[in-house]
This record gives sequence, structure tokens and C-alpha cells, in this order.
Amino acid sequence: MELKLSENIRSFRKQKGLTQEQLAETFGVTIGAVSKWESGASIPDILILMDMARFFEVSMDVLLGYELVIDSEDEYVARIRTLRNERRFNEAVSECSMALHKYPNHFPLVHHSAFMYMIAGIDTGKTEYYDRSTELYEHSLKLISQNKDPNINEWTIRNEIARLCLYRKETEKALELLKANNAGGFNDEEIGELIATEMGQPQEGLEYLTSALVNTCGRMLRITLAYLNVYEKLEDFEHAVDICDMELQLLRSLRIEGERSHLDMEIVEILTAKADFYHRMGNKNTAESVLKEAFQAAVYFDAAPDNSFDHIRFSRYKVSAVAFDDFGKNAVSGVLSYLEKQENTSDLIDLWNQWTGEREV
Repeated sequence: MELKLSENIRSFRKQKGLTQEQLAETFGVTIGAVSKWESGASIPDILILMDMARFFEVSMDVLLGYELVIDSEDEYVARIRTLRNERRFNEAVSECSMALHKYPNHFPLVHHSAFMYMIAGIDTGKTEYYDRSTELYEHSLKLISQNKDPNINEWTIRNEIARLCLYRKETEKALELLKANNAGGFNDEEIGELIATEMGQPQEGLEYLTSALVNTCGRMLRITLAYLNVYEKLEDFEHAVDICDMELQLLRSLRIEGERSHLDMEIVEILTAKADFYHRMGNKNTAESVLKEAFQAAVYFDAAPDNSFDHIRFSRYKVSAVAFDDFGKNAVSGVLSYLEKQENTSDLIDLWNQWTGEREV
């Protein structure tokens, strides 16, 4: 068994923003003692280790760097999952109690037990299950260094704790936690709904929902472009056209007729890609027709470019949300740059330059 105590003392000290001297003062030892702990030349005695684990808010297992890897623990996790899925909650509670008594600091077991208690609370309405779930989720945060599941992290755990507040009808506390854990705006839709429906502030709720909508539009565009790159590699041009149509339908459904926004620039980009894929399929007439749509949309946007999301359906922004992309300085030049990067598009480029020249004349 390999311990990582020296590395962990140094790491946890730095996370606290402490110098070796400050850590030494905390535990009543010399700087030399701390230096030896961190170099591995010596280890603290057991009482200091216990105090240190409490100070760093981790378990002794985590402080020592010892990960429990015992088959029986994994078997407990599997058993609890099965009982939960079969809704045999009384048995699941007993299994959790027994397992956690044996292995109180095994992250997968603690985390799965927390989820089981939450589901049991939803099913039975017993608030004591919500309380126990919250307690276990909070404990799992101290054991997070053991986690190897990429779908679980501190953000997901804190959101579960917030939802447990909702189940207990503690709306204000839930909102506080969701807002504090809202990196990247990923909780905006949940916050918006709660503010509007539970707190009676629909206008403020709409602002959060607008943010969620705009972020989702951006994510959908990135997903679409990623699909197009994959379909291009696979030479699956029919599916590429299909996903272009799906994205165009979404973008057009959010446009306000007569108003410009960044959605118009995105429409130009997707239409250009769609024309290119029809061209690759050998459907020249349709490719030219779609490219003409792109040209008209590009000219419309460039006449009064607006990269904000102020003028889209359902928008309630107080401060403009502005998008930046690498498509081009403007829509017309962006299309030309796109076509020039593709193979065998000289005829489309000639056509585009012809339309652009006619417009300038």
C-alpha cells in the first residue's frame, strides 16, 4: 500500500493558502517539522493527523492518500443500486446503514447511498430520508478526491443538495445554492422557473430563462457544426443537409421579422454549409439556390449588423448579450472565406463574386 501523506499535506496546505510557518503555528510544531512532513522524512503523530484531517475537512483516508479498493464495498454499491431500482427502499436503507457503518469514507458508497436516500424520500415523502441524503452528499464532497466517475463532480453534488432543499420546501435556500453553483449559467432555467413560479417574480425569472435560451442556442449551433464536421469526414452529405435544416428551423423560429440579431449571422453560416453539401452531392441547381438564400441573408445582416440577442423572441435582457465567432468580419466576407476553404467550389465562388459585384454596382 502506497501512502501519499506528504504530497497531500503540501497540497491541502496550499489550497488553504497557508505557508509552512502558518501551518506549523496551527498545530504547535516547528517549521522544520512541517518541512519533514512534506518531504516524507517524517510523519505527524496520530493525534496531529486526526486534527489535521478535521482542519483540512477531509477524511483520514483522503489525508493519507489511501483509497479503499475492496470487493465487498463494490458489492454493497451494486446491491444498493439494485434495491433502489426495484423500489425496495426499506431493504435499501438497511443495506446503506450496514455498509456505511463499515465503510464510512468510501466515496462511491457514500454517493450512491445519498442518491438512494433522495429517491426514497421522493417515493415515500419521508423528510428524514432527505435529511440523510443531504448529510451524505455533504460528506461526499469531502471525499471527492476519490471520485473516478467523470459524470460526477462538485458541481453535480451541490446541485443535488439544492434540489433536496426544494423537496423540503426550502425554496429560498435552494435558490441561494443554485445561484452560488451557477458557473456558465447551467442552472439558469431552474433558477428562472423558481423565481417566477415560487418567488412570484416573473420578470426576473424571464431574465434567467432568456439567458438559458441564448446559451442553449449557442450550444445547439456548436452541436450542429460538430455534426457537420463528422458527416463531412464520413461523406454522409444527406444527413449533413438534414441537420442543417433542423438548425435553420430553430434559428428562424426565434427570429423577429424585421429585426436583426446574431441569429441572422448564424443562419448565413448554416445556409452556406448546406449549399456546400448539396454541391458535394452533385446537386448544382439546389446548391446555387441555397447559396442565393445565404447571399440575401448576408446582405440583409450586413446592412445593419447586430451581434446581440436583444431582438429575438422571448428575450428579456436588460444588458445586451453579444456573440463573437470566427465566421468572418461580416456575413458576406464570411461566406467567401468559407467557400475558399472547401474543395472544388470555384463555381460557387465565381457565382458569389458575381452577386457581390452586381450589388456593389
